[in-house]
Order: sequence, then C-alpha cells, then structure tokens
Amino acid sequence: MTGLYKSISGFPTFLSAQVFPDKEDKASARLLVEASVRDLHLNKRRRIATEVGISQGGSVAVQGFTSESEAAGLIAQFADGRWVRQRTVEEKDKKRRFIEVWKSGLVVSSIEVTDVHGEFYSDDTFGSIRLSFSEKKLVYVAERKEADAKTWEKFVYKPDWGEKFAKRAAPSIVVADLDTEEVLVLPHQENLALGQVQFGPDDETLIFWGLKTFPRQYGILFCPNRVSGIYQTDLEGGNLTQLSSPNVAARSPRLDATSRTLFWLENDTGGPHFTCARLMARSLKDGAIRVVLPEVKKAELNGFPGLFTDRLPTSCVAGSGDAQWIFSSTTWRSRKSIIAINVKSGAVMDLAPTKETGSWSFLALNGDWIVGTRSAPETPHAVYIGKLQLSSDAARAEFHVAHAPSDAPVAIKSRTITYSERSNILEAILLTPSGDQAKTLL
Repeated sequence: MTGLYKSISGFPTFLSAQVFPDKEDKASARLLVEASVRDLHLNKRRRIATEVGISQGGSVAVQGFTSESEAAGLIAQFADGRWVRQRTVEEKDKKRRFIEVWKSGLVVSSIEVTDVHGEFYSDDTFGSIRLSFSEKKLVYVAERKEADAKTWEKFVYKPDWGEKFAKRAAPSIVVADLDTEEVLVLPHQENLALGQVQFGPDDETLIFWGLKTFPRQYGILFCPNRVSGIYQTDLEGGNLTQLSSPNVAARSPRLDATSRTLFWLENDTGGPHFTCARLMARSLKDGAIRVVLPEVKKAELNGFPGLFTDRLPTSCVAGSGDAQWIFSSTTWRSRKSIIAINVKSGAVMDLAPTKETGSWSFLALNGDWIVGTRSAPETPHAVYIGKLQLSSDAARAEFHVAHAPSDAPVAIKSRTITYSERSNILEAILLTPSGDQAKTLL
C-alpha cells in the first residue's frame, strides 16, 4: 500500500502549456509544458518544465529536457518565439523579483522590480501577464507595496479574499516598458480589487476584471457569484469605465484577434456558488452587448448541460467571421471536456473524441494548434496536442499524445453508469478490477 501511495502521489499535475509554432513548417511546433509534482522526500511540491518537439501535425512527439522552474511565474509569448516571464529569487534575507525576456534558452534582458511592488499574483483568479500588441510593453498583476506599519497598525484587521489569498496584499496593475525598463504601478481604484488585465485595442487602454471590495470581502476561490465586472482605463489608470452590466458577476475578459469584440463569462450574483455561466460579447465599436451562449436552465437528455467553468483560458478565440470559435473546458455531467462555442450561432461542439476516453481539460491555443490534458480513473494525466479544423458549422481537432510521463500503477477499468429510471441526467462512475478478484472492495 505504501508503494502504491508513493507512485500515485508522484503523478504530475499539469498547470500550463505554451505552443511555439514553427515559422517554416506549419506541421511542426515546440511545446513547453509546466507541471507540479509532489516530492515526498522534501515534503513539498516542485514545479517542473518539459520541452517537447512536435512534428507531422502532432503525430510525432520528441521528448526534450525537463528542468525545475520553482522560482518561475507566468509566461507571455512574443510573435518571434521569445517569451517573457516573472521570476522570484529567494536570498538569505529577502526575495528579489525580476521580469525576464528569454530567447533560445538564454535571458536576453532582465528588469528587477523588487522595490517597485510586492509578490507577483501568478494564480488563476487575479493573475495575468500580457504583452501589448506592439510588444514593447508588458502588463501584469502584483501585490501593492505597503509602507512599513507602525507598531499598533500591525494589529489592525485587513480583510482578504479567503482560501489561497490569506494575508496577501491588495492586487495592483503594473505596466512595464520593455525598452526603457520603466515600471509603473497604477493607482488604486476605489472599492475594487483588480486582476486579469490585458491591453485594449491599439494599446491605448487597459481592460481588466474588477472585484467589489465594499461593503465586505467574501472568499472568492470557487465562488464566481461575487459582484464583479469588466472595466477599462487609460494606460495611467484614469477614466475608469465599466464595460459589463452592473450588479452581475463578470470575469475573464478576452479579446478576439481583431480587438473589435470583447468576450467574458457572466453569472448572476448570490445564490448557489458554481452555477451555469453565460458567455457574453461586447462590440468595442458601438458598445452593443449580446449573449453568445445563454445559461442552460434544464439540460436535455444527451444534450449540452451548460457552461460550468470558473474562467476562460488566456488564449481561447480562434477563427474569424462565421467560423470564429471560443474554446474552453467545462464540466459535462460526470466528466470534463473541451468544447468549442461558435461566436455567431452559439452552437457547441464537444471536442473529446468519445465519452469513454475520460475527462479532457483545455491548456493552450496558438493559431491552429490546441493543447489539452486527458485522464481517466485508470489512466494518469497526459498532454495531448492537435490541429484545429474550423468552419461555420463545426470545430474539430485530432488529438495526439505529446507528453505522458506516468504509467497506471494498478490495472483497473471504469465505466459510466446512467439511471434512466430516476433521472435523464444522473451519471456515476464505476471502478472495477481489470481481472478476477476474490473479494469485493467497497
């Protein structure tokens, strides 16, 4: 039993992926996968990065080097294959923070931001890192630098956002000029906690998520029903404008390739915490807001049960015109799946090859390359890559295994059970040994 625990606890949890398409060979790319692995000897989780060479449209994957990326934060890609990332270096008496630009495995420039702001927000809730369209500036989220508190001020209660965000300073938007190395922390917005920031059209504005802090702060993790909205300011943080409707829970602002349309997820406030979301769109030309995908009030038999996700991936919009699609992970009854949503019609396509292949989660999108993970009770997580085929009527992808570092420790099998006599939508997963077993384990 101890050996079984050790083998299972050592399975990696895939956190993110970056696809770097080959400029000359459209069927080839370089894949960077980051994962978290439990180290039982050191009693800690370690963050590792693995490079994979992809060719022949994903059907051939060559495993490259794996290295530890413990101090690394979020990554943003340049069009020429470079990338910029956050890095924290722990020294004896303090932590130092840097913004680094990498090219071909080498650091070509580095900006120290230790004295400008506090720790980076590199989580999925507030965190983001995005390049401007000109690729001359970078915007990200970090803790606001606080002045040294007086003796009595250390005991003043300061609310936080609960689980995962306890004792963290307020998130602030930071803009860095990669040419001049000037770094600017934008001013505080009254009654708002800011995150998920990106540059607006023509690099003239910033678009971000704002979470209401007044009259009180509730826990935010797994609670996408808190009052929040999508906002826009100029590059100095002035002229605040709300782009989403008031008094809703809006999050995950994402622009299309033309920067003409802004998408986001939206829920009603209050009530159950993780209800079905709706996908919204706003024209940045005339300000018109419409519903791309409404919430599903009652799921039909074998039909799409609704969009259940806390966020949209950073890059999730592909195609154009009638063949423009948005990609996301969602809970689909007893499994997770990768879906494509047609922006014009609201049609939904399930990209999982079959229901029997288990659960699928979306990781990355770049051009017509898509990356996801697959797992099942009998199959540890593996990374898959494929090429998208988009039309106005359908979105498809043929997935291939790109990185599968773990073998199943025990031979089991699973199947999904339905209960048609009780409910059209109720499902359960049954696990059984793959061979004969003398005793039944409950």
